[in-house]
Amino acid sequence: MLISKPTDQVGRVLLTRPAQKNQELAIALSALNFKTTSCSMLEITPLATPRINQKLNQLKDDDIVIAVSAHAINFAASLVDAWPKQLNYYAIGDATANCMVQLGLSVESPPEPMTESLLTLTSLSDITGRNVLILRGVGGRETLAQQLELRGATVEYCELYQRQPVNYQSDILIDSWKKHQVKTIVVTSGEILENLLTLIGPAGKSWLINCNILVPSQRIAVMALNFGFKRCYVAGGADNKAISQTLLKIQSNINE
Repeated sequence: MLISKPTDQVGRVLLTRPAQKNQELAIALSALNFKTTSCSMLEITPLATPRINQKLNQLKDDDIVIAVSAHAINFAASLVDAWPKQLNYYAIGDATANCMVQLGLSVESPPEPMTESLLTLTSLSDITGRNVLILRGVGGRETLAQQLELRGATVEYCELYQRQPVNYQSDILIDSWKKHQVKTIVVTSGEILENLLTLIGPAGKSWLINCNILVPSQRIAVMALNFGFKRCYVAGGADNKAISQTLLKIQSNINE
C-alpha cells in the first residue's frame, strides 16, 4: 500500500536487516535487477541458557507455543530435544511458519504478519486456564502476552536471542549511500528504524527522510511517518516475497 506520492526513482535499495537476512534478500532482489547495499542495523546473537526443553516439557496437552520470529524458531530448533506433538503451535509471519513446518510441526498463523492479526484467530479467543509459551528475543512488545493474559491464559517467555545495534561511523555511511544513489530503504522492524535514525543523527536525517521507505506493517508505517518520512510503502509482510513484490509495484508506479 502506498502511503504517499512516490519519488521519481527506486534507485539503489538499502537493506538494514541482520546480515544473513540481508544476504538472502539481496540475492532475491538481484534476480529482479534491483541494485542493493547492505548495512545491518542489528546483530542477532543467541542466549546461552534459555532452558527451552524444560519449559516445553512443563506444558500440558493442548497448551500453546507461539514463535514471534524466524530467529526464535531457528535458535530453538538447535536446542530442542523433541517438539511435543500434543501442543498447539502458532507463528507470526510466513517465514516463521515455514520454519516450523520444516520441523514437522502443524502450525497456525494469521493472514497478516503481526501480533494484532494473530490475536484475531478464533482458536485463541477462548484460552482460559491454558498455558502459553512465547518464543522470542530479549525485550520487544508486550501486547501479545498482555492480551492473552486478559483472555485467561498463563503466559511465559522463552527468550532465545538478543538484538544489539551495530556501530558505524555515520558520516561515512551517509556519504557512501549518497554516492551509490540509494533512494529506497527497507526497514522490517521498529527497532531497526529507531537504530537507523539514532545512528545517522540530525545531520543525516534530512537526507534519509526523503528516500522511499518500505516497511512490513501499518504500525511501523505510522512510526516512519511520525519520524518525518515523506514516502512510505507497506509490504504486508517482512518476508522476501512481500518485499520484492512491493518494490516491483513501486517501480511500476514510477515508470507509468
